[in-house]
Formats: sequence, structure tokens, C-alpha cells
Amino acid sequence: MLSDLSLVRVLRGEPPANDEVFRLSLLADTLVLPVFAIIFLLAGVVSLLSGIPPPVLSALLAFVISLLLLVSYAWFQHTFDVREALFLDNSFRVKINGRTEECGYNQIETVYLINTRLSNIVFGAQVGVRLIGQQSTLILYRNPKNRQLKMDLYSWIRAKVQTRTGMQQAL
Repeated sequence: MLSDLSLVRVLRGEPPANDEVFRLSLLADTLVLPVFAIIFLLAGVVSLLSGIPPPVLSALLAFVISLLLLVSYAWFQHTFDVREALFLDNSFRVKINGRTEECGYNQIETVYLINTRLSNIVFGAQVGVRLIGQQSTLILYRNPKNRQLKMDLYSWIRAKVQTRTGMQQAL
């Protein structure tokens, strides 16, 4: 039986591929922040040493920007428990603070979008996933889109959960 993504590929005349539908990596998505912080820090030092007018003001501005970038990087790393997530056609894997868990879509109780001002500025809407029997909610820091499926992660999970619910009600 073909997966949803493989079926789309076959219908387009492409060979069926890996079942990977969505991939998230907090480190890969936020690594740009400390890189830019180092660049601004170096620019501040060069500005201070070269005497570009006004050297103190431009250096101070570069140091403040680098500090803000480093603080925001630390905030993202501290705030989100889900470090990596891989969504396959029939299951998904999440890496939470060093341990990896694999779950089926049949283990999802609810899925919802989280909209906050700060997260919308940086990543857009977040996705909350609550597993059956779990007290805590998995917060995925962004809601990526799959261009081949023309669908975002939230819609994908919601369709999987609704399909499961519909099948259970039919039985």
C-alpha cells in the first residue's frame, strides 16, 4: 500500500520516495543567531579599533545587537523541549531533551495551533500535540509547509487524527 506522499509522487509520474513528510530541527533553525552574534561582535571590535566615526557608538550598537541575538538563541533553546521532530507517513519521532520517542498518529489525542506574538514574528504559528494519557503537550516551535503535498504540518496531523477517529467510529 502506498503512503499519501508516495501516492502524490506516483500520480505526478515520479517514483515513490521515502515516507518522510516533515522534518524539524531547533538547532538547525536557530544556529544562525549565534553566527550573526559573532559577526556583529567582530564588527564592533573592528569598528572600535579602526576608529570609524563614531567608533564607540557603532561598536556599542554592534555589541548590543550581538547580545540580543545570543539571548534570543538561549531563550529558544531553553523554551522548547522538542529539539527535533521527524514526521513519517505512519508515525513520527520526536527528540525531547536527549531522548527519542516514536509514536503513531493513533496515539494523538488533540492537535492545535498556538499563536503568540513573539513566536509569530520569528517562526510563525506553533503546533501543540497532546498524546493520549499524557499530561504535557508537545510544542513544535513552527508549522512548516510541505510543497509537494501543499499542506502544513498542523493540517497533516489533523487529517491523520481525523482519519483515525473516523475509522474508530465506523467500527
